[in-house]
Amino acid sequence: MTKERAPEDLAAAVRRVLAGERYVSPLVAARFAQELPSTPAGLPHQAMSARELEVLRLIASGQTGKAIAGALGLSQKTVSTYHTRLLKKLHASSTADVVRYAVNYEME
Repeated sequence: MTKERAPEDLAAAVRRVLAGERYVSPLVAARFAQELPSTPAGLPHQAMSARELEVLRLIASGQTGKAIAGALGLSQKTVSTYHTRLLKKLHASSTADVVRYAVNYEME
């Protein structure tokens, strides 16, 4: 928002709120849009990076975090971060859910 636009934007925001609507600034809307998944209609694993898929496959094959770290030349903390991302992206609550997903989609 520029200094010249600020009063106009504020007035527009107030009018919308008074009318019972919601107002989101263009800057905030753009930031929200950046957070949207790039492939909303696809399966969760289709939006994963190659490294995430690699970690997913190794988890599904029964490898420990330490073994995965060694095999990929990563720290255990980095593997843990990938594991957390997988849980989130797959809407899983446990490693067993991650393994089940991989088995269902023949990723092991």
